[in-house]
Amino acid sequence: TTQQIMQQELIRVYLKIQEEKEKLFDEKEQQKKQAEDAQAEITRLREQLASKESINETPNQKIVTEPHKPKQASTSPISVEYTPLNPSTEDVQISGDTFTHTNDNKNRATILFDPVIFQNFNMPNTGEGENIGGNSSFDENHRVALELNMDSNPHTLNFFVDDKQQPNYVVNIPNFVRFFAYFYQKSSQFKVLKFERLSAPTSKRIEGCRALEWGKLWRKEEKIREKKQKDSQSVSPLSFGSLTLIPLNPSTEDVEIEQNTFIHTDENQNYSVVLFDPMISKGIYKIKILNISQVGIADQTVQYKRNKRPDDSKFENIIVNFDSNGQIKHQQDLIEGNSKFWLDNQSVSMEINMDSNLRMLTFFVDDKEQPNFVIDIPNSVRFWAYFFQLNAQFKVIGFEKLSSPSAKHGPGSHAFEFGKKWK
Repeated sequence: TTQQIMQQELIRVYLKIQEEKEKLFDEKEQQKKQAEDAQAEITRLREQLASKESINETPNQKIVTEPHKPKQASTSPISVEYTPLNPSTEDVQISGDTFTHTNDNKNRATILFDPVIFQNFNMPNTGEGENIGGNSSFDENHRVALELNMDSNPHTLNFFVDDKQQPNYVVNIPNFVRFFAYFYQKSSQFKVLKFERLSAPTSKRIEGCRALEWGKLWRKEEKIREKKQKDSQSVSPLSFGSLTLIPLNPSTEDVEIEQNTFIHTDENQNYSVVLFDPMISKGIYKIKILNISQVGIADQTVQYKRNKRPDDSKFENIIVNFDSNGQIKHQQDLIEGNSKFWLDNQSVSMEINMDSNLRMLTFFVDDKEQPNFVIDIPNSVRFWAYFFQLNAQFKVIGFEKLSSPSAKHGPGSHAFEFGKKWK
């Protein structure tokens, strides 16, 4: 179309102008180098003349001369004029190199900067961090710099915070790019301190550096690698003296296990129920868990699929649920009265007594027995734990077989029968 032709022509004109600027720059650099070389030659001749005069005064002196070393070209950065592209005057005010967000709104303001870059540039300013951890954070009165190397193969983008190079950098960036800066807070400001072209990159290969490839899903690929590695390994049992707990089939895409700690991925908020073997049909057993959302027991027939809640309708009649609000649940009936356990570093314990006439489940919060407990539980059950929040963690800190129950069921205790309506 006509519009496309005009756009292509504008691009050709722009590139031609850039080529002329580069040619002019190279000519100036060449003239400067010639002048420096001429000055160096004059200095060398003067030194030779002084040496000859010294020889005439001392005929037997041995002459030692060094070969002429050509003067290196200047490596000083060259300041570049930049143009902010179309920031809304209703959101952003510009005074010199300072950009100020209005105090009338919190509109997101992204400011692109010309020129389009296809050679080495360095631009310190303020902006947003990446979604890959490892680089330093920066807030008020900190400087962040971006350095593009368009002469390297592949093209690279390095980051600096307060002039310190950061370990994570980006490779294979496009052939033509612009810098940008972003802010939205009312009355917030950032200032462009400098925008310059470098003759050589300042970034180096530092210890712990990590290249992230443009166009690839960084976190997903990282998770895929980790998943393949973990899938090739069997789930290790959790050891507690002579006893072991075996987590049953937590999805490695949702849950990572590090010794006795279970970590929810930060890629999703999938419901994650972890059942534990052994299946218990006799004896008195107690499990203790730190920083958990919900716990409970399930009949031996229960097997959870990925992204299912513990009280899924298929299983709600054959499980007992104890949540962090202090409620016990069975068959859609909620009973309040037990303590909450939603604070950091709180523990919840479950004790099952399969040797009593009425098989019992008793709850403890921070080792304190709770008043509401369950009787007549199934003759074979498993413990389970449940969470779903991004990066949430829980830790199994105890699993033991008791010779006698620690639960007392004293005054104020209330028994609720498994399989019956509680309300």
